[in-house]
Amino acid sequence: KDWLDPNNSGVTTLNGFDPNAASIDNNYNNNIDLSIYPNPSNDFVLIKVNSNKLNKYNLTILEISGKIIFSAEIYNNQDIRINIKDFASGIYLINVLGHDVFLHKKLIKK
Repeated sequence: KDWLDPNNSGVTTLNGFDPNAASIDNNYNNNIDLSIYPNPSNDFVLIKVNSNKLNKYNLTILEISGKIIFSAEIYNNQDIRINIKDFASGIYLINVLGHDVFLHKKLIKK
């Protein structure tokens, strides 16, 4: 990956993105965290964006196919309770998008 490290400094990140990372739970934003509890869950989850910034974010829950099955606005440090009782068992993707922020994690529905 010479194009990521033209000065041969040993650093292979681009704006906090590590191209070698394989985990979907990586988050590339400093001082911002996405918490999901309980995970895995059967009936509901609490989602919270932990940040010291005063922002609102767009929250989406997607099936693995990419189909959006839930969306809402969420504000930092606000818990949002989401009923997932009618979701099929499986893995879902939770995305949070805001100004200069993109967070994503897995949600497991039992």
